[in-house]
Amino acid sequence: MGQSEAPPKQETGEVYITSNIVIKKIAGRLTKNIKRILQEVKADQLIGLDIGCAEGHLLADLKDNGIIKKIITVELEYSKIVSSVLNRSECFFVQGDASCIGLQTETFDYVLATEVLEHLQHPEKALAEICRVAKKEAFVVISVPYEPFFHIGNICRGKHLHRGGKTPSHLHFWNRNEVKALLSPFLKIEKEFSFATFPWLLYLCRNK
Repeated sequence: MGQSEAPPKQETGEVYITSNIVIKKIAGRLTKNIKRILQEVKADQLIGLDIGCAEGHLLADLKDNGIIKKIITVELEYSKIVSSVLNRSECFFVQGDASCIGLQTETFDYVLATEVLEHLQHPEKALAEICRVAKKEAFVVISVPYEPFFHIGNICRGKHLHRGGKTPSHLHFWNRNEVKALLSPFLKIEKEFSFATFPWLLYLCRNK
């Protein structure tokens, strides 16, 4: 499937299963707004694609609550597919690279790419692939860390101090303007969430 990108979501899964009440509450604001977006677009009636499901905690939550139904998920690391909590649910897995998804053009009504792009050496290639496999005007939901606040948050909780709080698997550290500049050539941004999902940026986009 071509040269592999860096594995997405290496540390992201922890926010969905953490016992830390503060982190759980903060992360809950992100997931709450992802759920709201998917409910607004009626994702339960659509065919979706998730890029980088990791251990599948977010998707399992979405499926358990009836927010999504028909979805294919692409994950680079086979070990995560095997151990995914989604194995208890109906979900079709594809082991693949975000920059070379290997699925049919104009197939999906919506695409999720949450906490993925910052892990990729070439996020533009992943966005081009998302646009290829999504139908025209399909919904695309993207979240990334809101920098510099995300790594400042890491410093406040004593993580990655030798790196100035920067998460080791993150290859990019974008502010709002930089994220918009990244997305705009590929997608039409319809809604941006920053304060409501802090310290993440969340976008509802449409395929051009």
